Amino acid sequence: MHIWNNYIIVALAALLIIAVIFFLLKPFGKPARSSILVALAFVFMITGFLWEDQKLFGNSMLGIGIVLSIIDVFRTKIRSDY
Repeated sequence: MHIWNNYIIVALAALLIIAVIFFLLKPFGKPARSSILVALAFVFMITGFLWEDQKLFGNSMLGIGIVLSIIDVFRTKIRSDY
């Protein structure tokens, strides 16, 4: 198993954790609109998966996507508290 497979597994695990946190923090009811931050995170993650041959670039894109998704989860949580 190549080392980049480990990074992909870690990235997918982080996405799963973010999804669980988002599901637990989100109240049931009307679905929320996706923010631009979510769209950017998605684009960065897809770019990271597509550029997996270039390890540094691909993993950097995955990392940026994960960080953006975490920021969006906390921003939406803070907005929903007020």
